[in-house]
Amino acid sequence: MYLPEDIKNKLEEQSFSWLVTGAGGFIGSHIAEQLLLLGQRVTGLDNFETGSEKNIPFEDHENFTFIQGDIRDTQICEKACRDIDFVLHQAAIGSVPKSYDEPAFVDSINVNGFVNVLKASGEAKVKRFIYASSSAVYGDSGKEINKEDQQLYPKSPYAIGKQTNELYAKSLGDFYGMETTGLRYFNIYGERQDPEGPYAAVIAKWCQQIKDGKDLLLFGDGTAVRDFCHVHDAVQANILAALCEQQEQHGIYNIASGNPVTLNELHNALQDVTGKSVPLNKQDERIGDIKLSQADITKAKSQLGFSPKMGLKEGLKTILNTQEEPQHAATA
Repeated sequence: MYLPEDIKNKLEEQSFSWLVTGAGGFIGSHIAEQLLLLGQRVTGLDNFETGSEKNIPFEDHENFTFIQGDIRDTQICEKACRDIDFVLHQAAIGSVPKSYDEPAFVDSINVNGFVNVLKASGEAKVKRFIYASSSAVYGDSGKEINKEDQQLYPKSPYAIGKQTNELYAKSLGDFYGMETTGLRYFNIYGERQDPEGPYAAVIAKWCQQIKDGKDLLLFGDGTAVRDFCHVHDAVQANILAALCEQQEQHGIYNIASGNPVTLNELHNALQDVTGKSVPLNKQDERIGDIKLSQADITKAKSQLGFSPKMGLKEGLKTILNTQEEPQHAATA
């Protein structure tokens, strides 16, 4: 994973204390693992609603403390935030379809739980609160490339919740005098992503279907555009957001590769990587699906020093070589 020299030096000079919510999930487990490799002290919080104990093989690491608990429990949040320098909030139900099926349940975690962690962070006087927002807040904007300062058109309950998080972060951040950073994830993919279930992310699903010798299930005609970003680059963004000093008090940043592809092009890339001809099983588009999702990452590059390194084909190989056990999927 790439980090600028000044950030590496800062981590070598000082061991900070980090709280990673959703530490048993796809992105959260990668963040916690990398921080431990960098000599940091990490507290992980998860109730395993969507995450898994299999995602935290580092649970016996001397610098890792795990709290099994729910972010809807204010006392658990207060306990987890004590003596923490940086909070990296990843815990969420990351599914647009599920937010239509069970909007109140998803909101109880994605909004109410978020507010609980944010408030506990402010009261504990953490240095900075970094949280996972989503490209879903842009909706079908009609823009070829989405920039952070444009008008938002959230379509789904999931997207509305993520926009609400951004508003709460600024409001309560100002109230507590706490810096906050929102990372608008585009389509994050990589090892440990859940290939099973109706809400699985497309890359994880397709890689598993290839392994199982099945046709690839495609919703729509394949012309939808996605900006896939490998999880290692998402980890980079979180660490930079915590330690970089050249950012706004309540900054919002697109986190993506900056190299968008259509789903048909993703299909072709998978065939190139595997050397197999894999048919597509096309189905009707799903409610809430966005047609065009492409990021301008100029702001993240200039203010955070963000520099995505993992190319799509290289990233696909990491999944096809390692994907064995289903874990949590992230939807952006």
